Amino acid sequence: MNNLQKEFLFYIEWLYRNYGNNWNISDFPEKFKNNMENLQPFINELNEKGIIKLSDDGLSLTILELPSSISD
Repeated sequence: MNNLQKEFLFYIEWLYRNYGNNWNISDFPEKFKNNMENLQPFINELNEKGIIKLSDDGLSLTILELPSSISD
């Protein structure tokens, strides 16, 4: 897992713990929005593992489980 992926996990866990579980990609900081091309495979992996649920259009997600529950 690279640093960007680790930061993304930390960020979605922080969002979930503090503000809830439904988010639009446009709500994310520029750092993540500008790197969506690099993050997309990782986001798909989180979706497959049941950590998040992506919308059909891929523009929003629901955090289903705390990311800290997954291991490398």
